[in-house]
Amino acid sequence: MRKREPCAKDHPPDVIHCQNFYTAKYATTLDAPRKVLYKENFETLLLRRWAERANPLVKPLIRLERKRTLDFELKSCLWFNEVATISSRDETNLKEAAEGRPEISRHLNHHLQTILPSIRLKDYDPSKVDNLDSPFPDDGRKKLVFTGSFNYLANVEGAVWLFDEVYPLLPSDEYSLWFVGQHPDSQVHALHHPPMAYVTGAVPSVQPYLRHADASLVPLRIGGGIRLKILESMALGCPLVSTSVGCEGLHGESDPARWKIADEAEDFVRAIQETCAQEPDREALRSWVIERFSPERFVGEMESLYCGPSGTIS
Repeated sequence: MRKREPCAKDHPPDVIHCQNFYTAKYATTLDAPRKVLYKENFETLLLRRWAERANPLVKPLIRLERKRTLDFELKSCLWFNEVATISSRDETNLKEAAEGRPEISRHLNHHLQTILPSIRLKDYDPSKVDNLDSPFPDDGRKKLVFTGSFNYLANVEGAVWLFDEVYPLLPSDEYSLWFVGQHPDSQVHALHHPPMAYVTGAVPSVQPYLRHADASLVPLRIGGGIRLKILESMALGCPLVSTSVGCEGLHGESDPARWKIADEAEDFVRAIQETCAQEPDREALRSWVIERFSPERFVGEMESLYCGPSGTIS
């Protein structure tokens, strides 16, 4: 932080963009005509959902942390000209949380909007992946892939639930689980039981895993925001099974999900089996992502946020 202050003084920024509330504090010490906060998650919601499933002994500590986090999340919004959430659900949750705090509520009513995320579609081009060898053994099993950073609480909890509650209901000689991603913590490492389950750790590229998998799984039960892993999977034409929390913010009545959603272990198993039994329409899955989450759309909306009412960046 000390290095940023003289740099900003010598080269005054036109806009300060803070990504997530962890970096919001920078806005209090750096000056710029425009300050923008982009929230990939409503962290208070993650803590609330965690408390609902946590050991009773730690629930009071989580609730205390939730209160502290909520106070900071709401207060920090006042430090910015504009605040953007990653989904309309998070926007609604943030506004509801601010009820009873008039100054923050007024600010959000005028300076909060949703800007859906994007992914680098060219990095998830099936034509560039099809010539790569499959990373999976040729053992006749259906390959079920869960990608992410496995030191992140929501992913750890989801991985353990998937292995302990869902997988035992599947024919173990017909399916294998693949936990693909960096920094697996001890709970996730313990799930490595080939040929039933594999924990890969960091891999050079997740694309071959998603392209050659029979299904991509998003077994999240806590968390918020939007799971970019869903967009990455579908951009590569990989069919998907998710919990309702895992795909929150990506579908609605006017735009129904193109994947199966299930929250109970038995229903999740049924969704996996039905998904793997069907021939996926890979082109339709990719088109759904392109139509809604293109980089061009995202860049244009962010530029408008940076420019503000003037229409130009000072």
